[in-house]
Amino acid sequence: MSSQQHRFLLLGVSYNSDNRGVNALGIGAATLLYKQYEDCKIDVLCVENGPWKSDYKFEYNGATKNIDVYYIRFRTLLTHVLRVRALSLFGKKDFDDPISQLILGARTVYNVNEGDSFSDIYGFRRQIRHVLDSYLALLLRKPLVFLPQTIGPFKTPTGKSLGSFILKRCKNVFVRDTKAISLLDEIDVKYQLFRDMAVVMQPKKVELAGLSPKTVGLNINGLMYFGSYAAMAGAYSSYKQFVHKLISELLKNGYPVLLIPHTYNADSPNTEDDLVASNQILKEFGNDKSISVIDKNYSAQELKYIVSQCYFFMGSRMHSCIAGLSSSVPTIGLAYSYKFEGTFANFGQQSRVINLSSLSSENIDATVNQILTLVGQRDQIQSELATSNAGEKNYPIL
Repeated sequence: MSSQQHRFLLLGVSYNSDNRGVNALGIGAATLLYKQYEDCKIDVLCVENGPWKSDYKFEYNGATKNIDVYYIRFRTLLTHVLRVRALSLFGKKDFDDPISQLILGARTVYNVNEGDSFSDIYGFRRQIRHVLDSYLALLLRKPLVFLPQTIGPFKTPTGKSLGSFILKRCKNVFVRDTKAISLLDEIDVKYQLFRDMAVVMQPKKVELAGLSPKTVGLNINGLMYFGSYAAMAGAYSSYKQFVHKLISELLKNGYPVLLIPHTYNADSPNTEDDLVASNQILKEFGNDKSISVIDKNYSAQELKYIVSQCYFFMGSRMHSCIAGLSSSVPTIGLAYSYKFEGTFANFGQQSRVINLSSLSSENIDATVNQILTLVGQRDQIQSELATSNAGEKNYPIL
C-alpha cells in the first residue's frame, strides 16, 4: 500500500510538554504505528498554543523520523466542532477547511488523551477538551481508536455520560490497566488490555560520565514536593521529609543517588518542576559527591537511556518508572495515583508499588525500611523483569 493509504492522525499527545511522560506516550504511539506500517505518514493535532504547523523528530531503529504537528487553540476547536455539527445537520458532507482536511486525510484517528485525561477528575474544562477532538473525528466519519491509556474515573453523572458517548462510538478501545473495565462492561464497550505505549519507545544513548555501578536513580515528583496542584494540596505534606530520609539511608548503605527529573524545564521551570525540587534536596546534602542530579534538558528517549543505566530505580512519576520497568531495571513506584498499580501489574511487579497516599511523619521510617528491603531483592526483581520483557511482544493491532 502507498503511504497515503497509511496516513494516520494522532490526538491527545504533545511533544512540547515539559512532562516527558506525555512526550513518551506520543513517541510510543508513533513507534507502534511504524512497527506495523513502515511507510506510514503520521500527523499530530495538538490543542495548545503554537504555530499552525511545525515538525518533530525522534529516533526509531537508528533513523530519524519526522512527524508534522499542527496546533489549534481550545476555542478554535470548540468553534470548529459547533460549525461542523451545524453544517452536518443541514446535509453538508464535504469540508475544505484545513482542520477538517487534516482529519479527513487520515485513514484512522488515534487518540491518546494524554494517557489519563479521558476523565472528569481534572475538571470539566479538561474533559470537554478531550471529548471535543474525538467528537470532531466522529462528526467527520473517521474511525476513532483509543490507544492504551487509563480511562476514567468519572465522578459526576455528566462526566460519565460524556465519556460513555464517545467510548460507545470508538472503533477500538485499548486500556493499559483494569480500572476502567467495570465502566466499559457497564456501557457494553469492548476493550483490549495492553501495556503503556511508552514501553515501546526506544532509548537514545547519551554520555554519562562517572556513573557508579551501584547508582540508584530517584525521581522526585514536583507536584508532590511543592503541593502546587489543587487536587494534591496538603495530601503529601510529609513527602519532602520522606525523600530526605530515603536519600540519607541509601547513601548510608553505600548506594550513590542520581536524581532524575521527568517533568521539568532546565531553562524555564514550571510550577511543578521536578528539577527545582531535586535541586532543593541536593542543597540539603551540601558537598556530598555521592548524590548528583540530571540538570540538562534531555528528551524522553534520552531520559529512558539514563534510567536504563541505573542499578536500581524508584520514582514518583509513573512514566519515569516505565522507563525502568521496560529496561529491566529493578523499579519501585512511589505512587500518588492508582494508575501505578495497573502499570506495574503488567510487568508482574504490583508488589513493588508503595502507595504514598497514607504517608505521614509517623510512618516515614517504616516506609523507607520497606524500600531498602526491596533494594536488597534487586537481583530477584531484575530476573523477574528480564523474563517479563523477554516474553511475547503482544502489541495492539492498529
